[in-house]
Parts: sequence; C-alpha cells; structure tokens
Amino acid sequence: MAMRPVAIGLRSKTGRALTVVVGRDVSGRPEILDRRELPTCDPEVPASYQPHHAGLDLPPEEARPIVAAAESAARAAALSSFASLRADLRSRGLRAAAVGVVGPPLRDPAKVGSAHMRAHAAEGQLFRAVLEEAARKARLPCQTLSDRSAWEDAAS
Repeated sequence: MAMRPVAIGLRSKTGRALTVVVGRDVSGRPEILDRRELPTCDPEVPASYQPHHAGLDLPPEEARPIVAAAESAARAAALSSFASLRADLRSRGLRAAAVGVVGPPLRDPAKVGSAHMRAHAAEGQLFRAVLEEAARKARLPCQTLSDRSAWEDAAS
C-alpha cells in the first residue's frame, strides 16, 4: 500500500513546537490530519526548557558548560520528538514529504542590550534551529519562515 504524502508544519516556541500535519483529501483539497505539541526540551534536564536562562546569574566561564549541556538536552529532545512524530505518521500510512518551520527572525542575540532579553533571543534561535536540524537529519526539504512575515511569505 502506498504511503500518503504529507507536510509537517512546526511553529517553534520555548521548549516545544506546535505541529500540524497537512495532506490532501480525495478531491485534492488540503486537510489537517494531525495536531500536537512536540517537546523540544527534556523534563529530566529542567534547564533545557530555557537553556540560556540557566547561566544568567553566573560568570560567563561558569555559565558556558551549563548552557551547552542544556542546549544539548534540548537538541536531543527535539530530534527524538520529531523522530517519534514521523514514526507515528508512518504507522498511520502517512509519509512526511516536506517540513515548514515558523520561528523568530534570524538576528544576532549579541546585539540585544539586556542580558535577559538576549537569553530569550538566543533561545528563540535555538528552538528554531533544532527543528530545522530535525528536518535535515530526516533528509526532508525544509522551508523556514519568520513569524513576523509567515502569512505573506507563504502566500507568495
């Protein structure tokens, strides 16, 4: 039996991704086949929810390994969640054909003045990047859109 091709849409958030899976019905119209949240943090590593916040009150040399470990846990959680999603879809006869990621626009967190806001900016970049990485590792075409212009970009 042929697998039905679908597209996976991911909206990156802190510690999670909002997910929608879209396919075509028998008449060819788009239909939503699945909605869920994917964790992109590890509950066993609380700092993985906001990795850059974990080092805010520490000197940089102490913060670096803590932030790196938290980022690594977030990355592993995202990859595992994405693989589980794909496995679940396959079990339902659905084959992921492409991925769309919506997240914050790319910007340099170092240019953000406030340390707290810089942490948020870095985490926004991280959670967007781990979703893109999951698509690449699955060898799926991936289109990334800024959350500030996603509707206009998608329409064009």
